[in-house]
Amino acid sequence: MAKDIVKKYTLIAWVLASVSLLLLAGFIVLFAVAKWHLFAMRPFWLGCLFLMLGGLGLATSCVLGYVAILKREERASVVVCAACGKETSYDNAFCPHCGASLETKE
Repeated sequence: MAKDIVKKYTLIAWVLASVSLLLLAGFIVLFAVAKWHLFAMRPFWLGCLFLMLGGLGLATSCVLGYVAILKREERASVVVCAACGKETSYDNAFCPHCGASLETKE
């Protein structure tokens, strides 16, 4: 389930970043045509600048959500050994530190 969420966040972040980069490229071209004078541009393209900034903000929030999901999954895959109290991977059947059998919750 979490992998589906990660894929969804990744796709949304890439789409928003691509749209933002396209809008940025268009804005720079129009800014150059307006002889690098911001107020010589049409208001429509200034609106595109705000859309681009919003898209970059959404892409950034998607990336941060993606990192948070990865960290949560990483924490969920850690088990504490009952014998020695050290942390180990959920995939291990035995503790690599003391050799005790690890109980897995299914």
